[in-house]
Amino acid sequence: MKHLFLCLMLCSTVAMAQNFAPVGAKWYYDSSLGGSTPRFGAYRLYEVTKDTLVNGQNCRLIKQSRHAVSGVQNLSDLLVYEANDTVFYYHTTLQRFSPLYILNAQVGDTLTFDVPAEFPAFDPTQTHWQAVVDSVVPVVIAGDTVRSFYTTSLVENNLNFTPYSFHGPYFEKIGSTFLLTPQPLTIFPEWDGGLRCYTDANWSVNLQQVGCDSLTASSVAENDLLRQIRFFPNPGNEQLQIENSGQSTVQFYLRDLHGRLLLQLRLEPGSEVLNLLPFAAGTYLLQFEGAAFLRTERLVIAR
Repeated sequence: MKHLFLCLMLCSTVAMAQNFAPVGAKWYYDSSLGGSTPRFGAYRLYEVTKDTLVNGQNCRLIKQSRHAVSGVQNLSDLLVYEANDTVFYYHTTLQRFSPLYILNAQVGDTLTFDVPAEFPAFDPTQTHWQAVVDSVVPVVIAGDTVRSFYTTSLVENNLNFTPYSFHGPYFEKIGSTFLLTPQPLTIFPEWDGGLRCYTDANWSVNLQQVGCDSLTASSVAENDLLRQIRFFPNPGNEQLQIENSGQSTVQFYLRDLHGRLLLQLRLEPGSEVLNLLPFAAGTYLLQFEGAAFLRTERLVIAR
């Protein structure tokens, strides 16, 4: 019986370790090539191609490429594995595996991550960045309930400090909704990074009502996406009117450019008037999350 119990534990651990990035999994993320192509005009593809062994660690190889009308650009590979409720990825600068997603995080936890190799910090002495968990929300995706983790990046009052962010929630099984690895806060999430689709042998999820491998904007899909939520005026002054013309509620988040959550609302179908007077003049991020889309826009408050 003891041996059977040990076997069950080990088998369960192995099964859990393979929840993230099974062979054949694909992620499609928007890319506008830094704003040089139309919205939905290009995409970045991550594809798990095989199991491999790195520094004695069993992991998965993820091929990364950027697709546009002009052609395909192969990018650097990503190596990942999951253990102990954490997804790790191989950090090419540190030459070791580093935490990518912490899946047992609780509200109020402060998470610490290595500065990503893809985007070195301005100050070479900066080795880490941190984020606080704002909320952990269960969501139903493709019939399964998974947890989504919302975080706010901690930003130091230091001109040489480089802030990083997930630019949105990260999910069990899927990972981040804005590229797989953390990005600097200076990246424009409305230009690059929004998750279109995730697929594997068991799941097929489309989050943006756009063809997974579309290289041109779909006018019908894009217009439906943009029409469901309208907000005006922009720039705003004292009030912002938000209209939800859909049939279901939409989660609304107001964040500053450092990714800090300032306001969270549930937008019922209809109109909502947001008081802007408590917020200083400047530029803010508006995030709208529906059952079938994720959308980030910019709001300017001018006085």
